[in-house]
Amino acid sequence: MRSRVRGGVPQRDLALPARLAGKATGDSTSGGRSRPARAAGGRPATRPSPPAKEAVQSCYWPLYEVENGKYKINCKPKGDKKTPVADWMKKQGRFAHLFKPGNEALHEDIQAHIDRK
Repeated sequence: MRSRVRGGVPQRDLALPARLAGKATGDSTSGGRSRPARAAGGRPATRPSPPAKEAVQSCYWPLYEVENGKYKINCKPKGDKKTPVADWMKKQGRFAHLFKPGNEALHEDIQAHIDRK
């Protein structure tokens, strides 16, 4: 089935959540997101950014949906696809303090916490 693309997102990907929200009874909320018109460097934003994909692959940011009050994880990286969370964190300045000498035990604690979730 072909679908029209609007803003880089196939419309069929947006249609099902909209239909389900219309059928919901009681209180409900619908979250929407849009991509910026341009990504870094002025190129069109058509794919997820590499840091976002790495965060999902390390399980730091789970991809999930809630339907009829049931929480469902959509992406569960396993085996070779699951990367250590420290690899993702090293690439971001906001986590630099965790990689100073003496903080090695924190890496194991953070990874253990992510693996338990």
